[in-house]
Amino acid sequence: MSIPLLDHPIQEKLVTVADVSWEEFKGIEAQLKDNRNVRLSYLSGILEIMSPIGEKHEDVKRTLGYLLEAYIK
Repeated sequence: MSIPLLDHPIQEKLVTVADVSWEEFKGIEAQLKDNRNVRLSYLSGILEIMSPIGEKHEDVKRTLGYLLEAYIK
């Protein structure tokens, strides 16, 4: 039995930039703070700039979070 989660696949949009200092990251983050169409991630000098996949993805993510929380308690 197969349960389709989405009617059509959604491609993630991701850009990775290496050698970014923490100060540069904080500057970029400040410039984009009002832009809800962009999400930033930073780890060890690598900056990832992502566009949200969509509301359906967020719903699935939230539901999985609730299930994990209920299981752990």
